[in-house]
Amino acid sequence: MKRCAPGDPSLARCHEVVLGVPGNRKTTYIHDVASRAGSSGETVLIFSHTRAAVQEVRHRLATNASCGDEMVHVATMHAWCSCAAASVGQPHASLHTLIPEALHALNTQQGIKWLSGERRDLLCVDEAQDLSPDQLAVVRLIVTAWQCRCLVVGDPSQSIFGFQGARPMLLVQVVPQLLRDATASYDCVVQCRAENFRCSPAIVRAANLNLK
Repeated sequence: MKRCAPGDPSLARCHEVVLGVPGNRKTTYIHDVASRAGSSGETVLIFSHTRAAVQEVRHRLATNASCGDEMVHVATMHAWCSCAAASVGQPHASLHTLIPEALHALNTQQGIKWLSGERRDLLCVDEAQDLSPDQLAVVRLIVTAWQCRCLVVGDPSQSIFGFQGARPMLLVQVVPQLLRDATASYDCVVQCRAENFRCSPAIVRAANLNLK
């Protein structure tokens, strides 16, 4: 496994899966990668799980004039999938059926055309430990259709959406190979980051004992 910095030239043709402990500045890493991409003329889509998280990322990006919504779009996956469903005339899907209905929509002729028009150069997925199998299928469909780079960030130990179908170990066991299989020309780099910038080492040790 490799440790890289945002903008590392070795990542230009690679997907990234970043596994980071709590307080590791994983969202900051996404912000830095997306900012560099937007500033260099690449278009970016960032998925986060909650509206509060979306607003936080938007607030951070607002300081960079090159990262307006046209260049770097930030949304919850549910909001983006609602647009996908609406593209084929399904605007009122319930929260529980939205992702499956969006997957169905994106496999229709209208949905494929809409997806093509939404193409971005880079897809970033924050808090990926909370992806359900259907949400992961959306990621795979997007990366396959766009043949874009993908940055996936998370920590299986921090999953909180199991009640909505999250499967945290998919992040470790499935995502890296899924990304390699989705694109013909990209490898996948997996990074493990253990630094905690939020708590003292003593608190981290105590928390790790409880996790065990």
